[in-house]
Amino acid sequence: MNKKPNEVFTPRNPTVNPEMYIERPNLERSLRRAIDGSQHILVHGESGCGKTWLYKRILENDGIVLTVANLGNASRLGGIVNEIENSVAEFSGAIKTGYKETKEAEINAGVARGALTHEGEFETPQIDGLERAFKSLRQQAGKRKCCLVLDNLESIFRNKKLMSELGDIVLLLDDPRYAEYEVKLLIVGVPEGVREYFSRTENRLIVTNRLYEIPEVGSLTPAQLAHFIHTGFIKELGCRLDDEMAKDLCRFAFFITSGVPQMLHEFCLELAYIAEDNHDVITEPMLKSAAAMWLQASLSSSYSAVEEMMNDRSTVAGRRNQVLFALGQVHKDSFNYSDIEAIVRREFPASTAGKTLNISGILSELADRENSLIKRSRKANSYSFVDPKYRMCIRVMLEDRGQRVQKLDIRHIPLLPETSITIPTGLSNIKMHQARHHLGLYLY
Repeated sequence: MNKKPNEVFTPRNPTVNPEMYIERPNLERSLRRAIDGSQHILVHGESGCGKTWLYKRILENDGIVLTVANLGNASRLGGIVNEIENSVAEFSGAIKTGYKETKEAEINAGVARGALTHEGEFETPQIDGLERAFKSLRQQAGKRKCCLVLDNLESIFRNKKLMSELGDIVLLLDDPRYAEYEVKLLIVGVPEGVREYFSRTENRLIVTNRLYEIPEVGSLTPAQLAHFIHTGFIKELGCRLDDEMAKDLCRFAFFITSGVPQMLHEFCLELAYIAEDNHDVITEPMLKSAAAMWLQASLSSSYSAVEEMMNDRSTVAGRRNQVLFALGQVHKDSFNYSDIEAIVRREFPASTAGKTLNISGILSELADRENSLIKRSRKANSYSFVDPKYRMCIRVMLEDRGQRVQKLDIRHIPLLPETSITIPTGLSNIKMHQARHHLGLYLY
């Protein structure tokens, strides 16, 4: 019996979906070797790229006990150690901090007899909170390997006190009092947060000597994405699509999601619901409708940010809109004005022929605006997206209509009646050749 769409495509699900987990042999091998090593571990990758599923899959499959402490709670709870203690509290139970002793002595005053009672309170020597947490984790793990995951590193890099505390915790790797519990730290964050953390840490070299950094957890490759699509739609849901439609679905999904697993789950969930309403058949118009629904459901904040950057309707050429469209077409993480100008001239030849475009000025203006989509990179004269979601949003939201750019209005997406697919205005002419141009051809 086929599954329901939300049982197959599970965006932001903290529990690993074993059928839809895509193996990444190089990353998995690197993480396993790091766990067997003597250093603590650093796992980094953009949001939604599958860091959580990666470490949970490996640790759980290998029988390693893990507890996750969210660094985002550290400030609220007054420190990282407090959050660590909080995360392992279910294992620790009540902690004895002292005891009372009552002594009774008999007195004799003539005929009357009585007793004199004295009660004394005594404190027992206490271990600190971190050692107490490590001890609790070791008791829970027994003889098995044990990992303490410190997630969301990027949430503390603006807090000097917490950054210093994390550095101090890492430095305890060599301290016999803590090392005896054999608890491995696995620190997880986005690349920008990792770089920022190390650049701001006072004991940077000393801390990094105690950390092993596995390769960045990135997007899925086209081949991995094709396996994901085949498993989800054909094997798990039993959808009907021929080989050419399957190829177009893979190209389109990769183009709009950049192969980011979370975004892929979100888009595919919308498409699966549409297919469910249409006898499990997938057609090209459904891809565009699903993209519109995904944009409305998951990227509305990014949509608003892009919308704010667009030209006024009264402009003739809409040059800034053309630049925004070109930003969606660029496939490099870091780009410069010549990359964008080449795309603008290629896509809008009639309005750019023989003209000076001032692309560098437009990019500079966009980067300087509040809540911008792009930011200047450390490399001279280059830019990158503030958040990869902006590129995904632009790819669905903006369309080349001759020499002008048209915006999809997500406020007026019609409901999709069963067996009748409505293609929203603004997405009706998205060309599959755009995806082919960037991705080439790949099969399952």
